[in-house]
Amino acid sequence: MVKSSRSSGPGEPVRPQQIEEIFFARNGWECDFAIFQAGRPATLVQVTQHLDRDNLDREIKGLTSGKQFIGNAEGLLLFNTADRELKIPGWIQLRTVKNWLLGCE
Repeated sequence: MVKSSRSSGPGEPVRPQQIEEIFFARNGWECDFAIFQAGRPATLVQVTQHLDRDNLDREIKGLTSGKQFIGNAEGLLLFNTADRELKIPGWIQLRTVKNWLLGCE
């Protein structure tokens, strides 16, 4: 678990330096991490090297399973590279690992 005294406001993206609590979650379909910040919905995180049609379903199922377990949650799918034109549910945000770590939009 990682603790921090900083937190972002509602609607702002979760950034590494603002995380209050982070957990690894295994729930049938593996959800890599669950982040909890005061006053915000949980953020469920999946991380993959390359996102493509071969692993997209698995990554989304992990986030969906975590959302069903936790309830009110947002999804964050981090990757280094990705195929174009992948269909992602609206509640899941796509970010490159580099941009997420640097706090870029």
